[in-house]
Amino acid sequence: MAFSADIVASIPDLIHTGPTLAVGSRDTDRAMSQENVELLRETIDRWNRREVSLSAFHTDVEWLPMRVATEGVYRGIAGIERFLADTEQVFDKFELSCELLDQGEQVLAWGTIHVRARASGIETDIAIGGVAGFREGRIVRWEDFGSKEKALQAVGPTDQR
Repeated sequence: MAFSADIVASIPDLIHTGPTLAVGSRDTDRAMSQENVELLRETIDRWNRREVSLSAFHTDVEWLPMRVATEGVYRGIAGIERFLADTEQVFDKFELSCELLDQGEQVLAWGTIHVRARASGIETDIAIGGVAGFREGRIVRWEDFGSKEKALQAVGPTDQR
């Protein structure tokens, strides 16, 4: 199943960043962080339906999957499009199953990616544990550390765990 040009032209982004928004109250902070969780949840759901919307991603998005060591960082909307195309070329199944934890300006996500290799048909689950950062209501960074524990270390101490 391939991503159509229309679908690819409308995708969101995940990323770990420093402070991104100045807000006035703790209630506003909580509401905004809940919006981030919902955006990430919706993005994952759309991804699994092969309906990824590029509009979920900030134009400055940085995408750092575990394969960043061999593929490099995917930057900007064009980078997200390249990541989708690379993924589509290798896998005919790529389904995310994640739990999400609000970390204020970031969202921690961990779980598995169920994949099936296009060439061999071999299926497996890959553990993920990453941090998504947000700017202006969009995903601006995603970094996969490979496990919940490593992602928690990257986020640092927080009283929301």
